Amino acid sequence: WTFNTTIHGAVIYFDPGTEAQTAEVRVDAYGEHFMAFVSSVAFADNGNFATCQESRDEWNVGPQAPDDFMGPTLWSADLDVFAMVGQAFPPGAQEGSHLDMLHQSPLCMGIAHEQGNAFWAIDGLAGDVLRYDCVNDHGPGGGDHSDGVIRRYMDVTVTREANIVSHMEYDHATGMLYIADTGG
Repeated sequence: WTFNTTIHGAVIYFDPGTEAQTAEVRVDAYGEHFMAFVSSVAFADNGNFATCQESRDEWNVGPQAPDDFMGPTLWSADLDVFAMVGQAFPPGAQEGSHLDMLHQSPLCMGIAHEQGNAFWAIDGLAGDVLRYDCVNDHGPGGGDHSDGVIRRYMDVTVTREANIVSHMEYDHATGMLYIADTGG
């Protein structure tokens, strides 16, 4: 999988590195919000993945003034779901195929998977590190975020450098979180 910030979508490769290699472009109908300028991605072991967006929410069902209502988006890696369900526009009962989104990290510049639907992310606007847990996703295109848990760690600061990922990696064996502070 690669992510294209120009189209707010993904390119999925099949049989990579072989003569049979093919690729498919997928763009969720609501990608301009839920996948706006993807800076980083982390795949979970449960068939989901999360993206961080280097965005201040300049689009939400249409262009708008930035309101910083952004954060990691949870997606299904199931190709029958990702950018396939909930694609009607304008919005109705479903807003695309995203599984969940918690909104506390505008200009999100790095993400790492911990466990289940829990991820660590960098709030590039405030320079803080956060732990997000979507707990139970709301299903494709839903909007109930009430079970989400967000913890902000303000004693760890990261300096955002525009267009350069400050990535992170969670070591499951030790419980350590490693952060690349590219602006500091």
